[in-house]
Amino acid sequence: MLGLVAAGLGISIVSASMQRLAREGVVFRAITDLRVEVPLVGVLGPHPSPRAAAFLAGARPVARSPERD
Repeated sequence: MLGLVAAGLGISIVSASMQRLAREGVVFRAITDLRVEVPLVGVLGPHPSPRAAAFLAGARPVARSPERD
């Protein structure tokens, strides 16, 4: 995506952490009045890996759902 921006073929909205890439030909500008929420969906199968189960167990206490808003 940043390759296209560097080539002058468009613009992109990326997270602030992308600035660390310091790509030549790309200028990063902060958008201060934009709030973006990225939904995260987790589904465990009948035999989840220990890492997957631990991740979702840690995410549940901080997760928001339409029922909680």
